[in-house]
Amino acid sequence: MKPTRAAKSIAKGKVEFRVRPYATVFLSGKELGDTPMDPVELPPGNYTVKLVNKSMTKTLSIRVVNGETTVIRHNFTTPE
Repeated sequence: MKPTRAAKSIAKGKVEFRVRPYATVFLSGKELGDTPMDPVELPPGNYTVKLVNKSMTKTLSIRVVNGETTVIRHNFTTPE
């Protein structure tokens, strides 16, 4: 009997969004939805995150690392 090979798992990291009071999240141009949301699993790499709240926008560059969780924190109620 031939041994079966386990499926190779794809390396991924997670991104968690903690935004006050809320934001619509765009990841590299694709809309993910409104916060609060569950963490998003992504392949490792560099991404652009845009947080949109009413007429305010915050754009960030992030790096996702295999096996790690990147936490994005932003408070739209406090001036930068």
